[in-house]
Amino acid sequence: MPRLETTMRSNITIRKVFGQVTCDELISALRDSYANPITGYWIWDLSEADTKQITSADAQRIAEFASANTHIKPKGRTAIIAPTDLTFGMSRVFEIYSELASVPVQVKICRTQSEALGWMDEQEVRQVGR
Repeated sequence: MPRLETTMRSNITIRKVFGQVTCDELISALRDSYANPITGYWIWDLSEADTKQITSADAQRIAEFASANTHIKPKGRTAIIAPTDLTFGMSRVFEIYSELASVPVQVKICRTQSEALGWMDEQEVRQVGR
């Protein structure tokens, strides 16, 4: 089981994943995230995660789980930090499956935390400016 570290930055929940991770463990982490108070903005940091066991079918299962739970988190943004090519590619597959499953949350795959935070802050600035 991978180790998860959760921190908050303004209205953004950051979950950093450490160690080898499987599809079932990621779904379990999502289930846990949905069960606890959540923000509309999430960053999943996979920079310290070993995602070699995740397949495209797993990415589809994770997207389907997210879609089935849209009533819990009906809108917002989720960024995935994926610095390695393998993790980035599989995260992009997840992003595409999320779109196909009509997950209402915007998903963006980023290489760095600063890129992810910039994308989140861009939305926050737009919300404040309204």
